[in-house]
Formats: sequence, C-alpha cells, structure tokens
Amino acid sequence: QIASGLHSAGVRRGEFVSLLLPPGPARTAVAHACWRIGAVVVATSTELTLRECEQAHRQARPGVIIANRSGLILTRAERSPWLRLAVGRLRGLNRAVLGVGDNLADLVAHHPHITVPPPPAPDDSAALLFARDRNHQPVGVYYTTAELSQVRDTVAEFLTARPRDRARTDDRLHP
Repeated sequence: QIASGLHSAGVRRGEFVSLLLPPGPARTAVAHACWRIGAVVVATSTELTLRECEQAHRQARPGVIIANRSGLILTRAERSPWLRLAVGRLRGLNRAVLGVGDNLADLVAHHPHITVPPPPAPDDSAALLFARDRNHQPVGVYYTTAELSQVRDTVAEFLTARPRDRARTDDRLHP
C-alpha cells in the first residue's frame, strides 16, 4: 500500500528518496516500498553527526524526503525536493513551515491500490547509504537491488532456526 501511494504521488524508478527516520518498523516499511517501485533509498547511519547528515543529504540531492518531524526540521532549508512527506501528524502551521505537502498515512489512504510497476532489475540502483568507514570517516555507499538481496538472504540464513539449533537439555538434570 505504501508503494502504491508513493507511485501515485509520482515517485518513479531511479528517484532518490531520503528516509530521515530512526531505525524501526516505519523506516523498514517505507524502504521496502521504495525498493518495490524501484526508487533509490537514501539513508544515514545514526553514528553520523547532525552536520554530517546534512552534508550527506545535500550530496545525495533527493527528489523526495520522507521524514519525521526531526528529519523535516533538519532539511527545511532544502529547496530541491519536489515532494516532502511527514511520517506522523503535524499541525497546519508546522506543515507550512516545514514545507510538507502531505502525510504518508493520508497518501496511502487516498491511493490504497494503484498498480505499481514491475519490480526493479537486479542491476538497478537500490540504496545510497551514508555511514562511517574503517577510518571513522563519513562515506556514501551505493547498493544495487542484487546486492541488497544478497544482504537480505545472508541475514535470513543467519536468523533461520534449524532442528540442530534446538536447545539441548542435560539428561542428568531431568530424571
């Protein structure tokens, strides 16, 4: 439904979408919706400073910003995005000051079942993530759809329980 809402708002394959949300279910759901329609997710690590996040955001120049109130405040001076969506409710004055056109939940409610495009190709860009490298310097890293799929598969494999992983009991403790 989020993918349908974003697609109906004009977000297309290859569009840079900045997610200024803390790690959690909302960020995960929006990221997957972006990937479903082929948009490129721009995200920053929580270990970056506020100034580094601002610099990363300016370098990425996303066309869409999806953020909570803090993220919208961080990017209020940015004039390049053509779409700014709030996650969470904002009062009318806050919406105007922060340049928010709509709330993500309202967008989804108004366009619940719009047809979305075919899934992206494996070599399509999927994410631009800003984090720190081994030398603790801020760095941006691109991922393709195939690379993110490999990360997903690795995590799924690691988290999948197998029969041999069951806890063993010590028979001496259980007569």
